[in-house]
Amino acid sequence: MKKIYLLMLLPIALIFMFILGYKTDEMKTYTELHKIDTAITAEVTNPDYHLANTVSSLQQSFEELVEIGITFTADQDINKNFDQLNLALNKSNQLAQKLTQLFEIKSITKLSEVKHQIPDNLKNVIEQENMRIKQLKNLLNTLKQVNTQLADINTVFYNKKNNEVFKYITTVRESFNQIHEDYTQYSELVNEYTKQKSNLYSQITS
Repeated sequence: MKKIYLLMLLPIALIFMFILGYKTDEMKTYTELHKIDTAITAEVTNPDYHLANTVSSLQQSFEELVEIGITFTADQDINKNFDQLNLALNKSNQLAQKLTQLFEIKSITKLSEVKHQIPDNLKNVIEQENMRIKQLKNLLNTLKQVNTQLADINTVFYNKKNNEVFKYITTVRESFNQIHEDYTQYSELVNEYTKQKSNLYSQITS
């Protein structure tokens, strides 16, 4: 009788172990994602080179120099304006360097290698995280492009060939527009990812 009772309990125990293991996998995934999110947030919102503020300052400094260039005369002192742009450019280069290093950390590089033979709720949240990381990489590439373009502004500012100057200004503005588009898409992906991550947490704790 005791043996029959134990045999009856065995399937229940196996089911319990399966559920416990499943929950453990979910918690491991959630913890790993949270670690990645903390690392990304630390760089994107760092007060020394905050992403949104850095791009805004860089663009503003550039546009101020463009405005000055329209009526510039040789006797004008624009060192302060160039100093402001160079300061913003230094911060932008620092941000680009930090983001490049961020994408090299093990937890992020391993995320794209996660096997797809996992439950849908885990697969979906991981895919969404990968999408937002990919979009942040796109933004980084455009930021690096702007930084490279603005490194030549001292030379271009004094260029006498108006057609080359206008082409340069247009190109830089297009790059800034692309950054804003990339950032908007990134923000949308973050919002969607946050919802899925919250849903995962609710499933774990329910």
